[in-house]
Amino acid sequence: MSKEAPHKDAAYKFLNFIMQPEIAARIAEITNFTSPNKEAEQHLSDEFRNNSMLKLPDEAARRTSFYIGVEKVLEEYEHIYSEFKLR
Repeated sequence: MSKEAPHKDAAYKFLNFIMQPEIAARIAEITNFTSPNKEAEQHLSDEFRNNSMLKLPDEAARRTSFYIGVEKVLEEYEHIYSEFKLR
């Protein structure tokens, strides 16, 4: 949040609200993204918790690598994205 934010109190209230485990779980289910809030997991549906597309197995995580210097591969990313976007 910017230090010049005009409504800091409201922003903090909103952040506190979305960090509540029940709310974080609802946001995860609506957006189909995992939540960094570990306490939210107990509020997720079984279907969401068991979705293999959202839960990367440890073995797969060990074999995964990520680009750190994205600027070096940005042109390739943009090319791939534009190919998908055209379809």
